Amino acid sequence: MALRKNKTKEKRAKQAIKYYKILRKAETISEEVISKAKSFEEQLKGAAFKRKTEEFLNLILKDKKSLDSILVDVFATGYLAIKEIYGITLHKVQIMGAYALHRGDVAEMKTGEGKTLTAVLPAYLNALEKKGVHIVTVNEYLSTRDAFNIGKIFHLLGLSVGSVLKEQSPDQKRKEYAKDITYLTNSELGFDYLRDNMVINIKDKMQQEFNYAIVDEVDSILIDESRTPLIISGGINVVEKEYHDVNNFVSTLLENDYIVDRETRQAFLTESGVLKAEKIFNIKNLYSYKNSLLVHLIFNSLQANYIYKLDVDYTVKEDQIILIDVFTGRLLEGRQFSEGLNQAIEAKENVTINPETKTLASITYQNLFRMYKKLSGMSGTAITEEEEFLDVYNMRVLQIPTDLPIIRKDKADVIYATKDAKFNGIVNKILQIHQTEQPILVGTRAVSESEELAKLLEAKDIKFEILNAKNHAREADIIAKAGQKNSITISTNMAGRGTDIKLGKGVKKLGGLFVLGTERNDARRIDDQLRGRSGRQGDIGMSQFYISLDDEVMQRSGLKKFQKFLKSIDQDPLESKSIARSIKSAQKKLEGLNYDYRKSIIEYDSVLNYQRIITYNQRNLILKAADFTNIIEQLLNNFLKNLSKLEKVFEKNTFSSKLYFVKLNHDFNLTLKEEDNLEIEQAEIIAKEVLSKKLKDKINNFIEANKFDVIDYIRKIFLFSIDMNWQKQLDQLDKLKSGIRYRQYAQKNPVQIYIQEADKLFNLYRAEINEQIITMLLNANPLNMNLKRQGEQKVKDLFVS
Repeated sequence: MALRKNKTKEKRAKQAIKYYKILRKAETISEEVISKAKSFEEQLKGAAFKRKTEEFLNLILKDKKSLDSILVDVFATGYLAIKEIYGITLHKVQIMGAYALHRGDVAEMKTGEGKTLTAVLPAYLNALEKKGVHIVTVNEYLSTRDAFNIGKIFHLLGLSVGSVLKEQSPDQKRKEYAKDITYLTNSELGFDYLRDNMVINIKDKMQQEFNYAIVDEVDSILIDESRTPLIISGGINVVEKEYHDVNNFVSTLLENDYIVDRETRQAFLTESGVLKAEKIFNIKNLYSYKNSLLVHLIFNSLQANYIYKLDVDYTVKEDQIILIDVFTGRLLEGRQFSEGLNQAIEAKENVTINPETKTLASITYQNLFRMYKKLSGMSGTAITEEEEFLDVYNMRVLQIPTDLPIIRKDKADVIYATKDAKFNGIVNKILQIHQTEQPILVGTRAVSESEELAKLLEAKDIKFEILNAKNHAREADIIAKAGQKNSITISTNMAGRGTDIKLGKGVKKLGGLFVLGTERNDARRIDDQLRGRSGRQGDIGMSQFYISLDDEVMQRSGLKKFQKFLKSIDQDPLESKSIARSIKSAQKKLEGLNYDYRKSIIEYDSVLNYQRIITYNQRNLILKAADFTNIIEQLLNNFLKNLSKLEKVFEKNTFSSKLYFVKLNHDFNLTLKEEDNLEIEQAEIIAKEVLSKKLKDKINNFIEANKFDVIDYIRKIFLFSIDMNWQKQLDQLDKLKSGIRYRQYAQKNPVQIYIQEADKLFNLYRAEINEQIITMLLNANPLNMNLKRQGEQKVKDLFVS
């Protein structure tokens, strides 16, 4: 154990030295950039910026110079362009952050340090390769705002700037993606990637290659949101009554009928709960394989009723369940829980139950962003997730120093025994501060908390602004005014707001912005994000958290030993270093559990990702193909080899050429001589010769029909088969993953079992595609195939049996 600790210390020491060297290099480069900018200042005015960009393009595209070789000159030009447009001179620390972003690392820069302008320099430099730069933000307000405001700088430099929005048509998006620099949200980037891999014509693709990305609020996007995959779904048949029946059963359970594991956020039936289920549903053994669907429905309903909370994890809007990002308080439009959990919550809230969906395409953020040749990000709080950034995305977290020292005072937590006592204390504190006219920002963990506090303040006839998932459209306007005298702003978590809180006139004399947190979060950095709203750019400010033993983190942290003591002091608050240490320890533990959960998602999705890449590469090959001769020949070879391995063509564990030919004759209406005692290779040669001729004859018939584009028709056959079977494969992998959670393996890792079984399914999936395409080509009737007349008629309708 001691040896392991020493090795860990040694490793950290080496990393610290390496990080120090990188920061020193960044500081040196920033000094060189400022010096170079001074020498450029007289010559770079107006149209000269565009001419300078043309010089850089020649160096990169014609002379094949590296980006690093011209970095100082390019950064200096960008530095002056910012000054030309907005009259802002970048600080040295901003150039250091820009260097970190160009390296493909995470630049941790505190709130108010100017991250938006920092991103201009690496975006400008990397755009010179003419392969596209994506600047990814958490919402469309920020992406459109930055594309317009920062776009002025890029336009001065002679670069094109785009902004991808959800409401745009594919044609509009294609134009925006083709720009040198494109601003967009993480969700639209992911969904467009999935949509691009469902098109049936190469010209319908919207995106270009994934070259370089700068991710704003990188911890929010790559860590927090990575727990929920992006899924494009299609409806399947479902019986609503089953969801309601199960919900009625689960909602009436007593406390001893189920157990809630707060650490893992899961709920399970106890023995008494199982007995009740068997009685209610009139079955003998709940866990019999025959009742696997019922077990699945009960498990989801338990989570819906006892884990997932209204106005915390989701809200109800216009008879629909809308997910809430628990870290930022934003609505996740277009997202839903998978595998029937969404339907279980709909039954709980008694809203319309939408059909349980079948996955048509999916990807996790981890695998989406790892496709970039170079990935970087920026955030005010990332260092606590450094290990995950390095392990998953191969990005270091470089802590960029602030331009001015942080003088904000972070006061010790105020601790109460109960939630009611805590809220009374919060209201009294708000009233006390408000009398001095000092602005207050109150950060709540959930929508329900913000609304509860709002009611208490309304009862006191106190004016305030509220920002949560239900009125997020005004967020920038509300946050921008939060630093004015007398203002009280109540908001759910502050991650990714992207708008500075600037202090109003005379506010500094009052002590700056007072940030009050109503609850600790699972992750320390979420608390730090809230604190960071005060004390920007050397401003004075103050922060403090109010907590109670009823809070979620306290309940999950095992701090019940303090409960009896705290209840003895009733309504009085307490400031305890011992409890503060326990809370910090609990947060670290929860961060570890959340990381383990995300790591598990990656482990499972890495299997799917391997299959996804092969499938999408095959699709792209088909989309680009101008001649299918070689593709069909390879497909036929693979089909015949796979056929020779099937049990159906073996007799007493020995290959039977007779059975091999019998199957081919039956499946493809052939008249092969059913010879016996041939070797596998001989049988394959004979079969290939006959099938090749039949396929060529069929294709010649297509050509003679002369009513349609034969290449386009064959392409549609391939794509139809790939897409149909890929959707089936995704569904089978979903079921496999879901089932493995309930299966026990002695001394075996469930992920390893999943990998093995998923591989078998993948081999069957590819074999099915090969056989299906051959069957479809051989059974096609050229008399029914005037595609131009038939328009959008599905490919499968063009075949006769």
